[in-house]
Amino acid sequence: MARAMRCPACRTHSLVERRVENRNVALDLCPDCKGIWFDAGELAALLPVAARRLCVPRDAAPSDRACPRCSSPLRAFHYPGTQVTVDLCGKCGGLWLDAGEAAAIRAARQTRAQARTSPRRSGGAAASAGGVTTHDWVDVTLDVLGYVLEALLSGL
Repeated sequence: MARAMRCPACRTHSLVERRVENRNVALDLCPDCKGIWFDAGELAALLPVAARRLCVPRDAAPSDRACPRCSSPLRAFHYPGTQVTVDLCGKCGGLWLDAGEAAAIRAARQTRAQARTSPRRSGGAAASAGGVTTHDWVDVTLDVLGYVLEALLSGL
């Protein structure tokens, strides 16, 4: 039998597994602080474009949190393109998001994408061409992830 995974933030509550419908993903949620643990590959299953680039940067700070999967120390850094600090395990590749961080990442990326496609910055070409960029895909996927996470957390 696998050992219960403890919340890296609360350190007292066991994480509860919730399956994401229509995906081969089971997220681990903290019923108390509402944080979410993504095992390696789970974030990629929900955010295929953004997840490919996610790795522990060299300048990542040591975190006071331990990986709920393998007990290795987590490393803290800003999620790419945001000022949102997330925790990643360099050993097993799992990612911890505190409550609200998925929404904060989504909002930051939307703001960044809007700035890139604004007529003032781009001369209107990207905005008026109607083309879908990689950043548009990431933003839509983050929106979907937000709805999925809200539904999962409402069941706790």
